[in-house]
Amino acid sequence: IKMSNSFVGPRSVPERDSKYMGLAWFYSSFSKDPNTQVGSCLVSLQNELLGCGYNGPPRKINDDTLNWQRPSKSSDPNALSKYDVVIHAEMNAIGANLNPEILYGSTLYVTAMPCVDCMREIIRKEIGTVVYFDFKSGSGSMLQSREYFEKTQKMAQLGGVQLQLFEQNINWISDWVSKLKGLGVF
Repeated sequence: IKMSNSFVGPRSVPERDSKYMGLAWFYSSFSKDPNTQVGSCLVSLQNELLGCGYNGPPRKINDDTLNWQRPSKSSDPNALSKYDVVIHAEMNAIGANLNPEILYGSTLYVTAMPCVDCMREIIRKEIGTVVYFDFKSGSGSMLQSREYFEKTQKMAQLGGVQLQLFEQNINWISDWVSKLKGLGVF
């Protein structure tokens, strides 16, 4: 029997940032918010996935009973709005891990720039880097606010958190879906 001398290497896979940003976008699809879907993934220094999250209410609140409309300025100030109930994707990903030591220096991948409240928690948990996608939700979203970005950037700088705009691509998701379609999965 003659042995082949040809070498077959591994197939190409997405590099780290593209992989985890793609996973964050996947998680964003679980949000029931009709206006803004945000996802996040938290990854340790050892490249271990620590937690993922999306924007949604706490588990014990039935999200089908919420009014998901953005409140107008004329809305009753005493009425509960989605902003009173929904937990941001970053908080859900961070909260998935109870071991504070493993969070030190980790990287959080987010499909939008974190708000100031989330950045405060990121700093408190000593997460080292936030890789964010430059996602702008629809009109009326705080993701459209320049002040929002500037405050978050100042908080990150004060807390020693590296903010990194995601500038690669996640085209691998489309390629993978095409492959799955070819295999008859869809």
